[in-house]
Amino acid sequence: MYPSLKLFGCEIYLYHICAMTAFLAAIFVFQNRTKNVFRPEVQDDIIAMAGTDILFIIAGASLHNKFLYAASLRDFFHILFVDTGIAFLGGLLGGLLGFLILFPVFIGKRIKRIEVMNAFVPSVIIGHAIGRIGCLLGGCCYGKPSKWGIIYKAGTPAYQMYGAEKLFPVPLAETVLLLILLLIVLKIGKKPVSIYLLGYSVIRFCLEFIRGDDRGGTGFLSPAQKICTCILIITIGVHLFNCLFKNKGYNLDSAISAALGNRRN
Repeated sequence: MYPSLKLFGCEIYLYHICAMTAFLAAIFVFQNRTKNVFRPEVQDDIIAMAGTDILFIIAGASLHNKFLYAASLRDFFHILFVDTGIAFLGGLLGGLLGFLILFPVFIGKRIKRIEVMNAFVPSVIIGHAIGRIGCLLGGCCYGKPSKWGIIYKAGTPAYQMYGAEKLFPVPLAETVLLLILLLIVLKIGKKPVSIYLLGYSVIRFCLEFIRGDDRGGTGFLSPAQKICTCILIITIGVHLFNCLFKNKGYNLDSAISAALGNRRN
């Protein structure tokens, strides 16, 4: 794997290229899939909201690892401005928090919150799949030693840990599984948010067992697996809640909207 390229004397990191490509691809997919669904002015406001939400995504992705590695509150503030890497699950949770905060500001009462979340799911999956290619090239998020593995280049985190030993390409496997999940979401069509959260939680939970990098925390389950378990429980709980109260014309989205003072007229 090649984490960087030399271009006109400058070193360009392929992880950053993949991250930018992932973001642009996600926006492109969203615009093309929703151009006949949302009014142009609403679509523009959604894109603006997504751009602002990047700040929450970055904050969540960065703070996730700091919480994992800080032994105390003092340690947390000590490493607050130290590069400890980023984590997708932290970014996902940060992005969701940002979405809930920014939605009333940018969108208001014009459309339902769940409609926008459903529209974003394919874009999130595609962006994530491309981003994992960046992880593969950068030598992070690597797997355990395996005869079906690949050898990472010297200087990458994978090489620093295992040297020239073959490691299972977990990011590549995750990309393939994400694309399969995307096909399932598009095929079923209904409840894309629930399908994505359930599907990715299962994918990530299983892949954690063959990750070879430091997973943080102690015990049988990694922090990522604990988060995935919580996401599974909450998603199933919300789905059951909506099913039980469907005949009464009540669902969790309307409850959230009412709580935030954003009931749709």
